[in-house]
Amino acid sequence: MVSVICSADKVLISGNLEASIEAICSRCLETFHHQFKTDFSDAFTLVKGVPLDSAPESLAAETANMQTVTGDYLYLDEYIRQLIILAQEYSPLCKPDCKGLCAGCGADLNQSTCSCDLDEEEVDIRLLKLKELKSGRKV
Repeated sequence: MVSVICSADKVLISGNLEASIEAICSRCLETFHHQFKTDFSDAFTLVKGVPLDSAPESLAAETANMQTVTGDYLYLDEYIRQLIILAQEYSPLCKPDCKGLCAGCGADLNQSTCSCDLDEEEVDIRLLKLKELKSGRKV
């Protein structure tokens, strides 16, 4: 639902957006449909025309922090695209308890158990300090 209010030099829009997009799980790399909702409210400044003697630098400085509308139509395609991008999760998950992929063999741990033999002592050298913290002893 969208609400539009026009004033002398501004167009105010507000509403909410609900959508379903195809996303990739950040743990198991499976595609899934992600539902999201976002509210929005913004003001667009109406620009009657560009003075012929205006320098591009001064026009850019004037409009840097405001959204402008020139002409008779307000096209919201780019605005809505940006809303959708900003509403997406940084690391989407197909389900909250997704187990991800095995670090050794790459098996999807949601579908089956791991078939590789990772030794407990075979730890990535970058993670040794974390193992020390967990076990409480020096490795």
